[in-house]
Amino acid sequence: MKRFLLLLTVLGITFSGISQNRTLIPKDLRDIVIEKEHVMDIADMPVFLNTLNPTTKAGAFEQSEDHIGTTQYDLQSNTALGNRITLFDDGTIAAVWTQGIESSPSFPDRGTGYNYWDGTAWGPIPTTRIESDRGGWPSVAPFGEDGEIVVDHIAGGVGTGLLFNHRATKGTGAWTEFNFQGPAGGWETITWPRMVTSGVNNDVIHLIHTTYPVANGGQIYNGMDPALLYSRSADGGATWDPLHAQLPGTTIDFYKDISADEYTW
Repeated sequence: MKRFLLLLTVLGITFSGISQNRTLIPKDLRDIVIEKEHVMDIADMPVFLNTLNPTTKAGAFEQSEDHIGTTQYDLQSNTALGNRITLFDDGTIAAVWTQGIESSPSFPDRGTGYNYWDGTAWGPIPTTRIESDRGGWPSVAPFGEDGEIVVDHIAGGVGTGLLFNHRATKGTGAWTEFNFQGPAGGWETITWPRMVTSGVNNDVIHLIHTTYPVANGGQIYNGMDPALLYSRSADGGATWDPLHAQLPGTTIDFYKDISADEYTW
């Protein structure tokens, strides 16, 4: 009994001391709100499932597709997509791609595959390229009052450039071809082009491409390996101004290289 009374006395004194010495928090500190973000463990993340509805019918704008070309060569880009499809003002369409069907050795028939939508149907699947030389990486654009133009790079190695093909009537007729080379002095080989046209009759050609990388046999250009260059022609490619210009923001002050397909219009 004495021990029990002693224990009660000790507890009473202890709680009395605690209540008399309670720390008071200032009002300005009590009013502070601290936001804490709760991060959910990945194991606790919910699983999202889309339940299939077997009674849903096809939408009013159900998509369809057409087979417009065939290729065994499947490297269509190293990075960004090129200008491979153009829609003309009258609703017709031209489409290009890197085509290669004879796989051995190294796709000797590689070049631009081309097809045209006349507003009703696509043309027959092409079996040959439109260029005179082995190439790839085409861009297509409107050109002239009713024509079109295609550019791709030649896959012939050092000393080669780009091939342009154009015709006065889109979708039909023979192509007219001309060569376009890079800067003189060892940079004639250029590659991976992108092209668009502008002007009232789409007669201004805008072209970007890279110099040939050192790893492929090229040379460093103004400190870059490779460099991105821009050229413009207002007379169908007869003259160019500017010619092989480095656009502001694309020089060695900003990049050590701008490589294959790391750009687009």
